[in-house]
Amino acid sequence: MERIFFCGECRKFFYADCEPTVYLCTCTHCGSGLTISCDMDKLTYNRFDNDEKNFFKNKIKDAYPDLVSIAQEQDERRQRIGQMEERERARREELVRIFQIAVTTGDVKQDYAIIGPVCSQIHNRTIHPNEFNRKLQQYHRDISDILSTGLLSQMGNDYSWLYGSQTGEDCLLEIGSLIAMQELKKHGRSMGADAIICMRQNMNVDMGNPNNFSLQMYGTAIKYK
Repeated sequence: MERIFFCGECRKFFYADCEPTVYLCTCTHCGSGLTISCDMDKLTYNRFDNDEKNFFKNKIKDAYPDLVSIAQEQDERRQRIGQMEERERARREELVRIFQIAVTTGDVKQDYAIIGPVCSQIHNRTIHPNEFNRKLQQYHRDISDILSTGLLSQMGNDYSWLYGSQTGEDCLLEIGSLIAMQELKKHGRSMGADAIICMRQNMNVDMGNPNNFSLQMYGTAIKYK
């Protein structure tokens, strides 16, 4: 999408086809690199009448009266974007750590310290379907985020049930169980767990409609010594 940029050298405006995250580019008039995104796309700008366009341009010119102000704004935007990218990196790394937590119905041979009980629950009752759908959409996003980092393939797990293009209604109970397990891992991670042992689950399914269910999963969070 074409967006509007302002050049601090020639004091002119120009269009550049770029994503909103791009905050500077070379001026098409003078070739200067001291430019700044005006946070306005071409389509929106063209809907303005002449008075509104002039008001918008004067507002930008007043905000950046000289080259120093443009350079300072560029530096500040670089820092903000760098901070956002760092937070996003940390968030994705935390997602990977959560997905890597082992869950077993038995015990483990490695020495560990018990942290405490941990549980999760999910339901797909007719009167409360939104919670299940919200969780499913959340894990779609989480899996997509991890896939984009290339880290998920290193984990040796198949999460196609979450990011597949199609999901049959007859799989809702299975999907619910898998989401409950990921929620269990998330709660365990918040407690500092490396694994969850002795996992058990309680399930309640409507006889008339097996796609309506409630499920509770619980276990013991542990930390390896």
